[in-house]
Amino acid sequence: MELSFTGVIGWIFGLIGIVVAIKSKRTTKLVYKRQAFRIIEVGKLMTTEDMKILFKDKRVSRLTRTYIVLWNSGSKTIRGENIVEDDPFRLEFGDGAEVLRAIVISKTKKANKFLVETESKFPNKVICKFDYLDAKDGVLIEILHTDKKLYPKVLGSIRGLPKGIKDLGTIPAVVQDEKLRKNWIVTSSFGVLISVLVILGVLFVPVITTTKTSGFTPSKYFFVCGGLIFAFLSILTLWHGRRQFPKSLIPK
Repeated sequence: MELSFTGVIGWIFGLIGIVVAIKSKRTTKLVYKRQAFRIIEVGKLMTTEDMKILFKDKRVSRLTRTYIVLWNSGSKTIRGENIVEDDPFRLEFGDGAEVLRAIVISKTKKANKFLVETESKFPNKVICKFDYLDAKDGVLIEILHTDKKLYPKVLGSIRGLPKGIKDLGTIPAVVQDEKLRKNWIVTSSFGVLISVLVILGVLFVPVITTTKTSGFTPSKYFFVCGGLIFAFLSILTLWHGRRQFPKSLIPK
């Protein structure tokens, strides 16, 4: 099987075209990433059952700080007026848990008028309200709570978002440390570069093989497949370490 230069270029531009077409499609997406720290819990770590944990003079059994980074990752504007009244946009912890404090500590735009509220009637819930969220608009929410679980369920119905609010998982440590992130990018990019050079060298530079046949020999298959796998792993590493949300929303 002979692989021509124009054939390879055609495949590359074809893949680029598919990616561009997918990216250019107008979508409505509200997504979030999360991070949490168990600050203290009675009977765990260096505490004992005889110790008391107080938050604003109120006794609690545990204290957890949870961050929720929420943003519009689509291309269409999401309007707060589309939140369904009977199923409000909320962060909900388990029964018996209590939200001690919930605040928006960072936002991309003040004009979004993003607010978080708690109600004494439902101490395990945080209600979220906003005017609008353009593409890449978002907030960083900090919650202090007593739940056994680190993270709340993000619930609610918003017209135009049939799939709801999507959980993108936890925030990678590499996103928060700028120095670590730069090293991550350089190392992964170097891996991609080496893979590409190996593949190009095998395809377009004469190599010494055990056979005299032209085209794809077993040794070429080995190096090309190895290069593709290494390139894929390097790109996957870059993809995993990308920030996704606005830099201003990184938890400190």
